[in-house]
Amino acid sequence: MMFSNKHINLFVLILFLVTLVGSFESASSSNIFRRQDAGNDTDTSGSGNSDIKKLCKGFKFENAFVQVKNGETITVTWSKGASKVESVINCEMYGEAEANSVTFFKQIWLGDVKFVDGLTAVSALVKFEVPPGAKLPQSILLRTWGTTSEGPHCTTYT
Repeated sequence: MMFSNKHINLFVLILFLVTLVGSFESASSSNIFRRQDAGNDTDTSGSGNSDIKKLCKGFKFENAFVQVKNGETITVTWSKGASKVESVINCEMYGEAEANSVTFFKQIWLGDVKFVDGLTAVSALVKFEVPPGAKLPQSILLRTWGTTSEGPHCTTYT
């Protein structure tokens, strides 16, 4: 039986793709396992999986739940807690676009406020604007990112 160049090329291409996909699958499985175990403080394997929890411990929003009008600017405050967060870099807004479906609305603040000189809390003025067409009133969720010098960013939610 004779194979044409077309069939051989197709076979080589499929073999290459299967090999490539297989290597991504094993790396992804390993990363997923590590991420799921990241919050485990009882990790004694020496792998450092509990380090993320230690880096971010206590980083949070300080604001109480308040009613805010669309377009209003308020002062948002974050506390460092026992974390190693060095600065707060953004604040994102999530809301209900459809019934029982939370979705990313927009980034409502971008900056870089630093926990310097022993500060345990920092603040920024944040303007609350929901995207056009969003139903009001509604409850929103805020997520913010804090940076560390040790690599990973920390997130916290309202």
